[in-house]
Amino acid sequence: MNKQEYLNKLEELLKADNIENIDSIIEEASQKFDIGSMAGLSDDEIIADLGSPEEIVRKNKKVHRENKVLDIEIADPFSSDIIIHERSENGIDIRLSKELKDKLNVVISDDKISIKPFNQLNHYRNLRSCEINVEYGPNITFNNVSLHTVSGDGEIDSIRCRNANIETVSGDFDINSLEAESVVLKTVSGDIDIDELKTNVCTITTVSGDVDISSCSIKSLVATTISGDIDITGVVNSSKCSKISGDITINHEDE
Repeated sequence: MNKQEYLNKLEELLKADNIENIDSIIEEASQKFDIGSMAGLSDDEIIADLGSPEEIVRKNKKVHRENKVLDIEIADPFSSDIIIHERSENGIDIRLSKELKDKLNVVISDDKISIKPFNQLNHYRNLRSCEINVEYGPNITFNNVSLHTVSGDGEIDSIRCRNANIETVSGDFDINSLEAESVVLKTVSGDIDIDELKTNVCTITTVSGDVDISSCSIKSLVATTISGDIDITGVVNSSKCSKISGDITINHEDE
């Protein structure tokens, strides 16, 4: 398959799946052919690096599902931001900044969405300006939500799920609403702010980062900090807390 055959096939598949931004996707692939050609690579070698047209479509595909329960796992080591928003339209739309499309592998199955690096042994360079955008509609219910970031920030409108696991090294997470049976929050030096939290079991672990929960309903809380501050306001039925030099404050409110 030569360059033109590849681009023609890619355009055909993109149109068949109603992918947005077809022109920019085709242009990006064409530029990679041009750059590869200047570097002395054959069309076959360039295609091996790009991936098949079918693989490109899967990375850009807008997935529409009816009344689906999904796991979602995002593990980003590139310092890009994770943005999760609700929308009125059914289905899920996943968009990656173009710098991430050959670095993060998006795998979509009937019950899970996984976004991870292609190669765990890669040397990760900072891509702070890049974003992972996930928009989901009212027909989507999440089962397990797992978000891992190194120094990228997280911005979440609302998440309702069975289990939520949010881990960051130095990135900050800002969450409007989180409702789950169990919640795990882990940070080294990044801050985690949650406006509303409702859960049966909540585990918070921080080294020097701060965790601030403005309003909550927590049946069982386990909180541990070294030098970071944990500030929780709301209803906490039982708690087990440990600290070294940081402060843990629970401002109880009646149900």
